[in-house]
Amino acid sequence: MNETVSTLVDTSCNQGMVLLSFVIAVMGSIVALTVATRVRNADGKIHTTNVLSTGVALGGIGVWARLFTGMYAAEFVCTTTDRGAFPEGFGYVASFTMATIVVVGSALAVVLISIDQRFQAMHRPATAMWA
Repeated sequence: MNETVSTLVDTSCNQGMVLLSFVIAVMGSIVALTVATRVRNADGKIHTTNVLSTGVALGGIGVWARLFTGMYAAEFVCTTTDRGAFPEGFGYVASFTMATIVVVGSALAVVLISIDQRFQAMHRPATAMWA
């Protein structure tokens, strides 16, 4: 098979859905960063609910929902009669597994950042750093 993907599929995209995908990513990031500032309690312990909320907001909404909205924006028209040229789509189990990996990875990143003293020192107000 010497055909390239560009000759097998005509592509276009829905600009409104692309914009919606961008808005979802920005909103998920804003929520995640807002909640991430509250990961540690007043006594310095990690607040589990806020860690999970940050993981869901960043990984689940900011990344995963944006990804599927962006994929929905793409429109593909197959121009070949050979339906075996393209693999079948993801199943529910694979999609759920990948979403879980992204959410857990985002939550772990927040925990690692909250534990790292060098990161915390960089983000203290200037008066606290020199006091």
